[in-house]
Amino acid sequence: MSLYPDDGANAETLLRHAETAMMHAKEAGRSNYQFFARHMNVAAHERLAVESALRRGLDNGEFELHYQPICDLRTRTPVEFEALLRWRPPGRDAAVAPMEFIAIAEDSGLIVPIGEWVLREALGRARRWQQVRPGLKIAVNVSATSSRGRISSNGCAPS
Repeated sequence: MSLYPDDGANAETLLRHAETAMMHAKEAGRSNYQFFARHMNVAAHERLAVESALRRGLDNGEFELHYQPICDLRTRTPVEFEALLRWRPPGRDAAVAPMEFIAIAEDSGLIVPIGEWVLREALGRARRWQQVRPGLKIAVNVSATSSRGRISSNGCAPS
């Protein structure tokens, strides 16, 4: 909800602010309503900025995978690796934490091309590693919003 005159002096502004409040209400769950507040615009603009930067990052190759070993405790040797997605936009010293961008990628639909990139990279790495050490596996976390089935490290998808 947005209220005249506090939230806007004309119908266009009031409708835009009411829509922003509605989006916040939907995020909060069912049977909910929200009154517009100025901070909602800040959050919406920040979210759009992250979405735009994600699109740019995908186009500019700013994503990378790190491989965390999963070891056999008896032999202390890696038996599997988990592929971990990292995003390193230019001008940042550290990677952006997945908690800061995965939900936005899912909501915007960008999780699909990002997930496809992750799978291509991880499968390519698995192929190279299996030439040296047959049977070595790579685990990949796939978003529920972008997957229709599981894909194993040998590239086979169940039907």
